[in-house]
Amino acid sequence: MGGAIIAAALSVCAVRAGPEIMLADAGAQVRVRDLVALDCIGRDDRDRIGSLVVAALPSARKEMELSAGAAADLVRRRAPGLGALARDPAAMLRLRAADIVPVASSQPRGCGTVTRAIAVGEMIRATDVDWDACDGAHARAQAFLDSRYGLAMAASTIRPGDTLAPGFRGRLVSIRAGERVRVVFKVGPVRVEREAVAVRPARIGQAVTVRDADGGVFAVNPGDFEHGAELQQ
Repeated sequence: MGGAIIAAALSVCAVRAGPEIMLADAGAQVRVRDLVALDCIGRDDRDRIGSLVVAALPSARKEMELSAGAAADLVRRRAPGLGALARDPAAMLRLRAADIVPVASSQPRGCGTVTRAIAVGEMIRATDVDWDACDGAHARAQAFLDSRYGLAMAASTIRPGDTLAPGFRGRLVSIRAGERVRVVFKVGPVRVEREAVAVRPARIGQAVTVRDADGGVFAVNPGDFEHGAELQQ
């Protein structure tokens, strides 16, 4: 894998909390960005350092478990300049392979244009993509579907103007985990509103699991919702 790369850390970097981590690349390669949150280094270095390969999944399997300490050791060998890595000594990480689905170069029609910068591993929001203004002439965004929720995530840094494959259109997140929502119940002429927080992410038209102020957890099946702020049942 070549020699170690030196990077000057601006603050203490941290091993990702996990416990399940989807690899950003198709296949079995494990990179620095899969194991460590890189907000600790300058933006110009994140892609370069984050793309360094530190390990590979066993050829016969698509997943592997390792401790946070072992993950930190792998990263330090490849990028020692990151320094000491914050981690939970008792934490275990489960790495799983992911399939990248790029835009087909022969099928620019129907693609979407990304309207903002999206970091590696970040979920792509429905509001991040304009499906009416894509000519297929720009760089193709690399994305994958995470196995837990089936939602699109950036496999590498996506820049404004990059194009996204039409197959991802129904896989963009509309409500993120932790986002505050207002659930509206209607029974005849009676309207009841309840403040809640989304427990897990969901896409447009998908049932959303929320937790209300009393600690109750329940699913809401929205017909539609506006700006991710209001769900109707």
